[in-house]
Amino acid sequence: MGASSERIRPCLLERLRSIFGSLGKLCRTLGVPDSYPVKWRKCEHIPERWALDIHRLQVRDQWGQITAMTVLYEAEEVRLRKMRELNSTD
Repeated sequence: MGASSERIRPCLLERLRSIFGSLGKLCRTLGVPDSYPVKWRKCEHIPERWALDIHRLQVRDQWGQITAMTVLYEAEEVRLRKMRELNSTD
């Protein structure tokens, strides 16, 4: 399997944007202000407190079901990567 045959899974926010068509529709579905995805993109993940709300949407894309655990795993991945980056600069 070459690198070209493997598809990289996009971040969760981009997966949700593609499902709903826009971040505005996602915000309306979740009942949050339009500024939230901007903050989420800046911190590179959806905060854990939104995991259950996203789980309740019961959405699926080509990479599978988006569950609360999907949100939690991505948040943890980003947090660990940022910690490694900080430690490597010391």
